[in-house]
Amino acid sequence: MRSKTSKKNEISLPTSVVSERIQIERLKRGYKQDYMATKLGITERAYQNIESNANKNISLERIQEIASILEMDWLELLVTKDKITQIHNGDNSPNSNNIYQNDEKLTNEIEKLKLHLQIVEKENAGLKKEIDGLKRENQHLQEIISLLKER
Repeated sequence: MRSKTSKKNEISLPTSVVSERIQIERLKRGYKQDYMATKLGITERAYQNIESNANKNISLERIQEIASILEMDWLELLVTKDKITQIHNGDNSPNSNNIYQNDEKLTNEIEKLKLHLQIVEKENAGLKKEIDGLKRENQHLQEIISLLKER
């Protein structure tokens, strides 16, 4: 279940960028679509829609979940390691084995995703502090209840 905060900050990407990559990585590991669906908590049909590009958009959160199941960095689902190196080195030549049409747009999307990830990580840190505070409050209330029961 997604929180209101994550829904508000959700970034969606065209699945055409990642659907084929997800399928390749899944097949490399010998995972079946029903396994992936179960791990994601969705129907097999919903997972098939991700791989077949039927959804047209996929959230960053879903990409991160899939990457986690595949035991890889989520950025690797967006680009190959060679492409990441090319982006960092500024190599955008037409002979660079580029599987993407628009390097500049992809680079911009990666930068947006990095910024979004930083925001989400800060939110998570805040939520963890809030949870810790609630745990302490809960412990305190349990102690009070225990004392009241002793009376």
